Amino acid sequence: MNSIGANRKTLVFLIIVPLAIYLGWQLAEPQSFNTLMVVTMLMGVLLTPILLRWHRPILIFSWNAAFVFALLPGSPPLWMLMSGASLLIVVLESIIQKRIRLLNVPSLTWTLAILSVVVFLTAYIRGGIGLRTMGSEAYGGKRYIVIFATILGYFALSTAQMPAASEGRYTKFFFLSGLTHAVSNLIIFAGPVFFWLFLFFPVASAIQQAQAEFMGAELVRLGGVAAAMIGVFHYLLARYPLRDILSLRRPVLPLLLAATVALGSLGGFRSIVIQFGLLFVIKFLLDRLLFTRLSFAMLLVILLIGAVAVPNADRLPLSVQRAISFLPVEIDPEVRLDAWVSTEWRLQMWNLLLPELPNYLLIGKGYAINPTDLYMVQHAIASGFAGGYEGALTAGDYHSGPLSALVNFGIPGTLALLAFWFVSIRALVRNFRYGDQSVRNLNSLLLATYLSKVIFFVVIFGDFAYDLAGFCGLIGFSVAVNGGVRAKTPSSAPAGAPTENRAAPGAAGFALPQPIASRSQG
Repeated sequence: MNSIGANRKTLVFLIIVPLAIYLGWQLAEPQSFNTLMVVTMLMGVLLTPILLRWHRPILIFSWNAAFVFALLPGSPPLWMLMSGASLLIVVLESIIQKRIRLLNVPSLTWTLAILSVVVFLTAYIRGGIGLRTMGSEAYGGKRYIVIFATILGYFALSTAQMPAASEGRYTKFFFLSGLTHAVSNLIIFAGPVFFWLFLFFPVASAIQQAQAEFMGAELVRLGGVAAAMIGVFHYLLARYPLRDILSLRRPVLPLLLAATVALGSLGGFRSIVIQFGLLFVIKFLLDRLLFTRLSFAMLLVILLIGAVAVPNADRLPLSVQRAISFLPVEIDPEVRLDAWVSTEWRLQMWNLLLPELPNYLLIGKGYAINPTDLYMVQHAIASGFAGGYEGALTAGDYHSGPLSALVNFGIPGTLALLAFWFVSIRALVRNFRYGDQSVRNLNSLLLATYLSKVIFFVVIFGDFAYDLAGFCGLIGFSVAVNGGVRAKTPSSAPAGAPTENRAAPGAAGFALPQPIASRSQG
């Protein structure tokens, strides 16, 4: 026993004490890039045992969560870091343990590979991947990193089948992790003493709330709360069949769903209300409730709510009035003006951009931004010589899904995205039709969410880089839940029998003890 104690003391003096001294010396300059790298690598080493065992649950939880690491260059979100780490661990496990077979859906793999090639070639031709945080002369490279990390994240999510006993738990992780978006708004409410938490939660989710409080404006928009309610809304529809929610057998469920929509409206985003309605309608149709008594009951409820809410719309909180400003209701004139201006500058930007579109059809513009151009535009806006939309135009933030694909990656990138949508929707449809009955409602929700996101991306709002994370997350989660892409089984096979795409028991990463980046504007 004395020898063991002596060995421990020797270990402390030879390794731990010098390491602590070196770390303290590095922290003398906490803003130094070298210091951040050393601290990050040290934390990575200390967390390795946790990552080896829990990397996949952490990845699933982080996909829709709001955690960021502001101390690292570019403030990367947790899901981006976990995508690379989880995929690396899964690949190493498959190499070490030969019996492990990784899932692979060839159609999805090839379309994502083609999309990666298009993005890489565009970046190479248009000036490279410029990262301001790394001292590059060009800006805008973060979107490239987001795209590549998203594709890695898809493979990390989909390479191993999820155990049946864990589906409910992982579904909670995947969707309810979105509640973390509300923390940013709570930090503003709590006051400056808690502002250090913005090192781990995105300040962008609360920037409009902070601006309203600073300027004393009456219109206070809680963007983080709105994003959090999207996750709750998705989870309710994934956990409970829509027929059960609407049947009033459990009255708390429809009330909870309605409360989720109401709280989501506090963000003041018209797009949030449209997303809720679009997803609900598609889920309603997929569950074949259109020609049932529930359809008639829903119509009566909508008419009743309209009869009560429409005459009193101008009495609702201003943020809620802005969220429903696209409806034919009477609301506060200033709120309607604010919503109209938001739409008008988008239309002005699109009119200015469309004549330039032919220049980028073959080779996209990419994401590289000349910092001089950005500075000049910002100075012109501040001086009143340019409209606010010109800043977004220079930064490549077009507020339009089709334009974000066509302008940045041309026809090749747009065709690659369409191909990815096609094979993804086909896979989701097959999993919905032929998947196990135990996950049928979840498969219905994943398909409805994917379809609603595609429609929303094309018609309302979209950003190629950030919305790709939502698409890849949904299809990756579906592949993991269903063990691949299901196919119609022969009549002799039992219902729900696995297909050749389904992984063998014990596939990498999921044998463990036991949404949507949803980015909304408007």
